[in-house]
Amino acid sequence: MTLPGSLVEVIAAHFAAHPPAAGLVFTSTEGQPIRFTNFRRRIWRPGLEAAGLDPSVRFHDLRHSHAAMLIAAGEHPKVIQARLGHASIRTTLDTYGHLFDGLDEAAADRLDAVFLAASASDSCQIRSGAAVAIASE
Repeated sequence: MTLPGSLVEVIAAHFAAHPPAAGLVFTSTEGQPIRFTNFRRRIWRPGLEAAGLDPSVRFHDLRHSHAAMLIAAGEHPKVIQARLGHASIRTTLDTYGHLFDGLDEAAADRLDAVFLAASASDSCQIRSGAAVAIASE
């Protein structure tokens, strides 16, 4: 998966200050893999508190935030599926479909733009409210 450049910079700065031990990004104070319970108690919960966030936020919620940010940015569902590792687009859409607000209105606006552009064209004629293309000779 490709990481955003800004995140790569943050990770590079972290590595410069704290060289990775055994290829691990985060380690215990002894340079060993950090246990999730220790991570949650020592890092996650204090981080939530420092950020003023609800203490019930789970680490896994970052995954959902990632998907929600991609949707809000207008990313294609197939890209979201690939980034999340879902085997099926159905899983992605069943899980996050409710976040695709306004898709119907956006589709209507795009159709309206196509209709208006076609009706302004010399190669189009309006019949009963529908645009009909006229073949150029």
